[in-house]
Amino acid sequence: MANWEINRELVLSTAHLPDSDRLLLGLDDPGTLVMPYTHGWRIYAETSGLTRPYSGTLVRLLQLAVDLDCKWLVLDCDGPVMEELETFEWR
Repeated sequence: MANWEINRELVLSTAHLPDSDRLLLGLDDPGTLVMPYTHGWRIYAETSGLTRPYSGTLVRLLQLAVDLDCKWLVLDCDGPVMEELETFEWR
């Protein structure tokens, strides 16, 4: 049987993302693998290469993904809002 590589990802609502990070994720950052898509962002969860001044909130979400053994944090407009996580209103 083949050794299939299967990656886990943590999917959360974009409501958990501060407005300041939303703006930063739109900038090219060689230290962060960010893939924007129509409904949000897919972010590689390893945080050691972060070079932009992302909020502590985003860094904690990325660490949560790593702690849950996920390679990716997916912030999607239709993703679940988790009551134990902070939420933000976007301007």
